[in-house]
Amino acid sequence: MPVQIRTAEQHMAMFSVDADAAQRMIDYSGLRVYRFRPRRAVIVLMLMRYVDGDLGPYLEYGTNVMVNRPGSEEAGLRGLGSAGAFVHHLPVDGEFTLQAGRQIWGYPKVLADFTVRGADYGAGVRGAD
Repeated sequence: MPVQIRTAEQHMAMFSVDADAAQRMIDYSGLRVYRFRPRRAVIVLMLMRYVDGDLGPYLEYGTNVMVNRPGSEEAGLRGLGSAGAFVHHLPVDGEFTLQAGRQIWGYPKVLADFTVRGADYGAGVRGAD
């Protein structure tokens, strides 16, 4: 189901983490973490502020783990572009996007309250301090 997002802001951070710990975190998925170094994996944290879109304004925070595609055992920096992003956790602050994300796209969305600090979003914007 196509959804149009007209205005949004995205903030991301990537972290090198212990690959075995990351693997334990996503073992339930049956996927294998992508090891860009012998004992290292990548976790990506993202904060999205959807300002204008078909689902309305809302905030979303994602915890993503870079994984091998099923059947692949690729590793190393050169193959990182072939890795996929597994969405492990996806809190949102809106009931509608929670239900749409779960029921239409199968995302692991949960309802959460957000307070965004250190951002100048202007008066009256959801999620602004």
